[in-house]
Amino acid sequence: MPVCLPVLLVASLSVLLAPAQANSLRSIADIERRLAKMEYMAAMSPPLSCFVENGFNYKCSDISSRPNSPTPDDCCSTCFSTSGCGAFSWSADNGGTCWLKRDRGEIVVDSNFKSSLFRIVVKNPVCVLKADVDYTGNDIGRVSASKPEDCCDKCHNYAGCRAYTWTDKDGGTWWLKSKSGSETYKPGASSAEAYPVSGSDTCKTEYDVEIVGSDIGTVPGPGGDCCNICKMTNYCVAFSWTNENGGTCYLKGRVDKTVNKPAPTCTLETDVDYIGNDIATKPSPNAGGCCDICKTAQGCATFSWTNQNGGTCWLKSSKGSRVQKAGVTSSSIFGPGPLPPNCSLEKDIDYVGNDIGSKASTTAGGCCDIRKATQGCGAFSWTNQNGGTCWLKSSKGSTTQKSRVISALVVVVPPTPTCGLKDGIDYVGNDIGNKPSPTADGCCGICKTTQRCVAFSWTNQNGGTCWLKNGKGQIVQKPGVISSWSSSSPIPMCTLETDVDYVGNDIGSKKGSTAGACCDICKSTQACVAFSWTNQDGGTCWLKSRKDQTIQKAGVTSSQVLDYPPLPDCKLESDIDYVGNDVGNVASSDPGQCCTICKAHSNCKAFTWSNYQGGTCWLKSAKTGTTNNPGVKSGVV
Repeated sequence: MPVCLPVLLVASLSVLLAPAQANSLRSIADIERRLAKMEYMAAMSPPLSCFVENGFNYKCSDISSRPNSPTPDDCCSTCFSTSGCGAFSWSADNGGTCWLKRDRGEIVVDSNFKSSLFRIVVKNPVCVLKADVDYTGNDIGRVSASKPEDCCDKCHNYAGCRAYTWTDKDGGTWWLKSKSGSETYKPGASSAEAYPVSGSDTCKTEYDVEIVGSDIGTVPGPGGDCCNICKMTNYCVAFSWTNENGGTCYLKGRVDKTVNKPAPTCTLETDVDYIGNDIATKPSPNAGGCCDICKTAQGCATFSWTNQNGGTCWLKSSKGSRVQKAGVTSSSIFGPGPLPPNCSLEKDIDYVGNDIGSKASTTAGGCCDIRKATQGCGAFSWTNQNGGTCWLKSSKGSTTQKSRVISALVVVVPPTPTCGLKDGIDYVGNDIGNKPSPTADGCCGICKTTQRCVAFSWTNQNGGTCWLKNGKGQIVQKPGVISSWSSSSPIPMCTLETDVDYVGNDIGSKKGSTAGACCDICKSTQACVAFSWTNQDGGTCWLKSRKDQTIQKAGVTSSQVLDYPPLPDCKLESDIDYVGNDVGNVASSDPGQCCTICKAHSNCKAFTWSNYQGGTCWLKSAKTGTTNNPGVKSGVV
């Protein structure tokens, strides 16, 4: 029984000649050339395309055997799926047997066997130096090195380095080469061939960039898998990934040239049908036309095309099962796609941080629907990673420019409210708990299903919070707060009082053809909480800061739109005018109302009231100089 000896790949070869086969090759050199070719072809072949060489048997290093394997090609996939398998030999025994091996082990020339290196594992690269030899040309760089032995590891870790020459120039220089090329005699020089292995644990990804040429194989898989596939494949130093055939890693032995290449939006698969998930059909004389049709169709992520009725695009929400079907052409859409109306699109923008998860989607538009079903998601960024990924986020946060990233802040379209919301009003106290809701409208249902809750105030704290209450309590104005009194039936936004006029407290007037129109006008007007409507000039809304005295007046219709707090406590100075610093003016017959009006104005810190045009509040940014002015009243907020 022969003794199994370890084999040092590349640096040396151990070969046994079976006596019966010794004459089948002309020399040991011939065998070495063939074995060197096997090493090279194994490295250049992708994992599922093994280079099989006739007439060799790998002895020892066996890990298992698989009978009923009719051809050596069967051994390739078997080795790929077997942990620890790095090579195999095949014989015709037992209907064909795969002899799976840890490595090549002892090599015997035997015509009854066919063998293959599945993957060469080089843990410690070895370079064989040639003294007084210079590799002419093919330089890709130069690095300082005090002695030639230092160059081997450096070449293995340098992208594109296949060989090197060392000289004593400048204290020692290593000349990097893309290949060995021709050899010339040069005293004192040392040269060696080397093949880099991937030593990095991570891969730096560049989007929309293709490495041109230098392919050593292709492997199907998502983009995220290419890094590990490259690291596991000897001589692979880089890769490019495309969405061809559902995703393909193009493994590269070197990096010479790169080009910008945006991801295609459609890659057609001929004689392939995507089953189910149909959302619509559209006519198109060819499959290529379906690409643009799908991109502009709401909810479309994939399509199949047939020649039915002169050509038909069968639009689909997702890929589903993939089956072979002659005459059918299918494709997935990669890229932004149409966005629903409740998503505000930002192209080439990435929202940084605030990630709460990720979900697959072939289009950015699909992220909108995914967001709806994800609690706490208020924004997302979409990339084409792994065929399309939604990176879900709790909020927008900071942004950065990033090519082919699509982000959106989700704009919630509120349902019809079931309770009368009071904007800018806070109900103080009486809290019985709080619950999250992205909108104030959501608090209506939450309050109704919460025991003892009869009112709430909503703020945008933590993405939106309902502060549930067992009573209204004190009412105060507070920008950004929305409150409501919840009841079993919706509260009308405006309760109209016919033939009733609200006296005084006017802050302005606006056109309104009906009294009902004044309701929305008042709600959208700062400091307006009530109105009276007349048919003057075709209809006029007389907007008011509060409802006080009322009188019967035919043809006048009035309503209180919002709750309002008591008048702020502003100390009025009679017959004193604050000079200058004006930021605006608002009509009001009541000097006391100027305090409320000023507090509702972001730049107002003081005011002066006069009876100009029936009463006017002169809003001011500060109180500085004063002067006596009979009939004028002033105050500081």
